Amino acid sequence: MFYRVTKLSVKPGTMNNIVDYLDTVEDRFTEFKGMVNVNCIQVSDTEAFAFSCWNTMEEAENAAELQSELMGGMKEWFAGPPERMVGELVWSWSPEKVAV
Repeated sequence: MFYRVTKLSVKPGTMNNIVDYLDTVEDRFTEFKGMVNVNCIQVSDTEAFAFSCWNTMEEAENAAELQSELMGGMKEWFAGPPERMVGELVWSWSPEKVAV
């Protein structure tokens, strides 16, 4: 599994606009080949992180154009350009892994 982590610097008070926009384009996320899921975590009024999980690094890289297109619809609420990082999952834990 691979993750793309995107740090978003947003204008104060605009996270609801971003969430509303994402709700309107949610059906486009099925166009991402190999995406397992995506989550966005707001850590302050001006900062959020998006975590997208991919089956392969190639699929994450191939999604860059569509990802840029969809993120472009939110640019008016950004305070700066998104910072992207991609890495391989090296460890995880979930209750499903624990033997009962």
